[in-house]
Amino acid sequence: MSEARQRKPTAGVDRADPSGLSRGDGAEAAAIANRRAIKKGFQQLGKLTFPPVALGLALQSIIVLADAAGFPLGEDAAFGLHLASRIACATFFMIVGALHFLETPMFMAIMPDWIPAHAAMVYVSGVAEFVAGFLLIRDENANLGAWIAFALLIAVYPANLNMAFSQRARIKAGGGREFPQTKALLRLPVQFAFLWWVLRYTTLGWAETLTALPFVGGAFAGLVSA
Repeated sequence: MSEARQRKPTAGVDRADPSGLSRGDGAEAAAIANRRAIKKGFQQLGKLTFPPVALGLALQSIIVLADAAGFPLGEDAAFGLHLASRIACATFFMIVGALHFLETPMFMAIMPDWIPAHAAMVYVSGVAEFVAGFLLIRDENANLGAWIAFALLIAVYPANLNMAFSQRARIKAGGGREFPQTKALLRLPVQFAFLWWVLRYTTLGWAETLTALPFVGGAFAGLVSA
């Protein structure tokens, strides 16, 4: 009677392991977890970096536009805006550097296949970005930090190109659902704004930074056509 009263196990379900991982589904579960991690990483990237980027670029643009229009700001005002913009830039790079360790799958997802040791490269670039941001904080180190940041922005450009033109990379970046190509393409010219932003903290003047960008554009064009 006691056996008759026992409930029959549900068909297809292992009561000892309802997740099914012991039946060979571990790889699929890991893939799903990785896709979720990538998607969360992009959400975190946008949420954490938008404020310093928007603030820093806006403040720096005010200085340059006022100067170009023939109404330069006072020395104290210009210095204050420039310093606040530089701190915002430093914050941006330190956040992105930290995210290289916290959201590693996101950065690995958009890297081209020809780049070796994806995880190691993500960690190395993360350290470099954090160092660049740290150096940007102090006046005496800002020039060096800015040039390191400039070099990093160029070094990571192949990943942006890969994301823009590789459907496979966009699917990985979207966590299984394709990341919009329009957004991926918009990231390419936005990189020039970042380059101009960090050049503002070098010893170059604002006019010289604008003159330098066409040469950078030529280098990027070479990467695209390579």
